[in-house]
Amino acid sequence: MQKTIRNNYYLKGEYQPTFLQGLALGTVIIAAIFAAYLSISKSDDESIQGTEAPIEKIAETSNPEQELNDKTPVVDSYSTIEKTEPAVKKILLSEGQAIKKIPELSPRPLVQNWISTEEYTRKTIALIDNIARNKFPKKDLAQFFLDEKFKVTKDAGNIVLDPTGYERFNKITESIVSIDSALVADIFQALEPKVQSFYDELGNTDKSFRSTFIKAVNNIQKVPVIHDPIILVRPKIYYKFADPELESMSTLNKQFVRMGPVNTLLIQDKLKEITLLIERLPPG
Repeated sequence: MQKTIRNNYYLKGEYQPTFLQGLALGTVIIAAIFAAYLSISKSDDESIQGTEAPIEKIAETSNPEQELNDKTPVVDSYSTIEKTEPAVKKILLSEGQAIKKIPELSPRPLVQNWISTEEYTRKTIALIDNIARNKFPKKDLAQFFLDEKFKVTKDAGNIVLDPTGYERFNKITESIVSIDSALVADIFQALEPKVQSFYDELGNTDKSFRSTFIKAVNNIQKVPVIHDPIILVRPKIYYKFADPELESMSTLNKQFVRMGPVNTLLIQDKLKEITLLIERLPPG
């Protein structure tokens, strides 16, 4: 198996989104985009296709020991009342408010285009369900296909995946990272009952959509992040991974590997942030 390392990288370039990009984007904004169900009445290509986290500055504080003497006043702890600000109770969004908040998830065109796509609600639910099963739903992401061909190069006499090809996925990654994670959780909480009802209609009455969403995200978190050159072979028409372990991976894992380590890491980190918020929500 090729060496896997988690690291931080920077993104660069502007590229058109591809069908693979929709896979990650649909996962991140699934918690919110289902709201369209409440407001919208309209009812294979086989070829293989960070930034450092800011360090929180801790202000240095001095707390020198004070020597007690006869002049030190004695404080009665029972007569001293500590003044504290009252806790502010968070106001939950109503269904209507949540729907209106969806466009505020991110100003990025890719996000705006996704949430305005006709019939995207059903497609997104199917997308997440497939990801939870470690499958890659090409049909649901046909609109994200690129005309750009799969890139390969040579290294030490081997055919390898061309790292410059990863850059075409930068735009989708930047869009995902720009999404307001807290707002995703707020919208999810407001719309979860309706989302669950719709999910039940698809024949999934034996499980919650929340658990399916979390499982889908966990599957993406398990995608290996590979920085070494990825060697390919071409036994017939299409390229395959030379490493048997890579070639035997799920279609979901393969697609993320082809997006490159930078994009994969950033998407994984964003999904982890959103999932932690959703897991803290009360049931139902």
